[in-house]
Amino acid sequence: MPASNEDRITTEEQARLQAIAAAERPTLARRAQIILHWADGLEPGEIAEQVALTPRTVVRWLYDFQIERMDIFTSRAEERERITHDADTRPTRRSKRGQYPSIDDLCRRYAIDMPHGIHVGRLARELLTATEPLHHLEASYHQLIYRAGLLHNIGLSGGQRAHHKRGREILMSTPMSDLSDEDRTLIALTTLYHRKSWRPSRLDDEPSYSALSPELQRIAVVLSAIIRVADGLDYSQSQSTKIVELRLNPAGCVLVVDGPHASTDAPRADQKADMWRAVTGIPLRVVTLEADRERSLLMPHVTHKPPLPEIRANDPMSEAGRKIIHFHLLRMLYYEPGTHEGIDPESLHDMRVATRRMRAALKLFADFYTNPTRKRLSNGLREAARKLGELRDLDVRMGGASTYRTSLPTDHQTGLDPLFSHWATQRAQSRIDLVSYLDSDTYADFVARLLNFCQTPGKGASNHTTTISVAASGLLYALYETVRTYEPAIEQAPVETLHALRIDTKRLRYALEFFQKVLGPEAADLIAALVRLQDALGAMHDAQVAASIIESFITEQLLAESLPTRDKTIIRGYLTDQQSIADQHRQRCLPLYHEVVSAEARRSLALAVSVL
Repeated sequence: MPASNEDRITTEEQARLQAIAAAERPTLARRAQIILHWADGLEPGEIAEQVALTPRTVVRWLYDFQIERMDIFTSRAEERERITHDADTRPTRRSKRGQYPSIDDLCRRYAIDMPHGIHVGRLARELLTATEPLHHLEASYHQLIYRAGLLHNIGLSGGQRAHHKRGREILMSTPMSDLSDEDRTLIALTTLYHRKSWRPSRLDDEPSYSALSPELQRIAVVLSAIIRVADGLDYSQSQSTKIVELRLNPAGCVLVVDGPHASTDAPRADQKADMWRAVTGIPLRVVTLEADRERSLLMPHVTHKPPLPEIRANDPMSEAGRKIIHFHLLRMLYYEPGTHEGIDPESLHDMRVATRRMRAALKLFADFYTNPTRKRLSNGLREAARKLGELRDLDVRMGGASTYRTSLPTDHQTGLDPLFSHWATQRAQSRIDLVSYLDSDTYADFVARLLNFCQTPGKGASNHTTTISVAASGLLYALYETVRTYEPAIEQAPVETLHALRIDTKRLRYALEFFQKVLGPEAADLIAALVRLQDALGAMHDAQVAASIIESFITEQLLAESLPTRDKTIIRGYLTDQQSIADQHRQRCLPLYHEVVSAEARRSLALAVSVL
């Protein structure tokens, strides 16, 4: 319960209540006295003694006041008419006034925990309002979701076990005077879905859901998903956790809550946001205000692209590596907001490249850091690169398919729809996973750990003396010779060998770029040749992977007998196209590789390192 008058009634309400208590007829005066005593902090039993009513009657009027505020001082007939009118704002609804029990009757009949129900209803209504830009439900559903929160635990009167199913049965089998059948079905579904782990099959298994129109099904899942979160926000049963902020962006939302039991309620609500994430495809994270502030302090806001690091030939290798990793960490953080929003796919690409370069730098400078340091940083970088890579790979794949689709005759373009639908489902889940990761404590801890390493000279170093001028040329020649080892087999190299060559080419390129400021100008020529080879190998690899995935998709669909012959033919055409593209890039790779290992390239490398 709130601790002060101001939390329970407004100054205007207090003045009106005092006037009613002093001047109106006894029935209304006693009703006003109940609210005033409650505002002063008295419990229902104490109020009952003061006004000579039963505690049950006091609780009923307190409940009514918390829902309808000063409207409880109108006549009950007028009030019933007003509630019924609100419920009938949509033309398809029909009320049965006076024939059936009301919401109030059900609350009393099933001994609903009113403080918990009221709190969940208010939280749900607040969440529905705040998330309107995402679901676009009309304002008339605000009252409905409040009532859903009020009734979500109606089945508890029969015991804890399966009370969500029992609640659904009660509501579906009880016509009500102040709810249309349509609204009663929606509330029954929110009651059914408010507990137990979420899985999409729960929708298919419910006949009353299947019987709804597609639009009402959408409304049902939005309302149910919000009720789950609101219920989780009172897991402590304290009615003390409040919503502080809901930050929305195209990537999803962060719900910030506070209160003495928020550390208990927030994790539960975050867990119960599983339905919201699954049915809307929109990430949602629930955090306490304290955790949100701590994360904000840990996470730097990089608003400008960082300048290239000042690398000098006499820098210790350990410190040069630290500067290079710090530069790419700042680039990663610079592109993070765009990646989070998901509007510009290039932000995702650039953020992924930054993590790749940090991994390459950590491996290049590995001998100059301690094993524990390398392991801690490497694990975090690997996870970040994996999350970013999964989504980026899907973007590249779908982008290639879109290009191919536009090249087809108009009447054939829909033949790729099954493939796009399959990839779109994967992408939606991958995006949820990525945004959830970027919003997670795991990511915040990883960034904080990496920043601490980058901003602390000497931290984690195992060798403080070896300089770039001493070590860089040996490292570059070793990487170059690794690329040259492919020369005897390059003509007939299998796919796996060419993929390994792509990785080694990238490592050499990154190393040259890391040291480019202290190398001779000839390094630029070798870097350009490596970029051309890497791009060709990458395009070949992407086409090969796409072809393999398309082939698996066709096989799976044929086994399921769900792919029409026409679509199968068009998708097989795309498979053939990708195989052809892979072969074309493979042919491009051969002369580009010979350019990289040519005598001219070796001379460029020798001249580039000769200045060290």
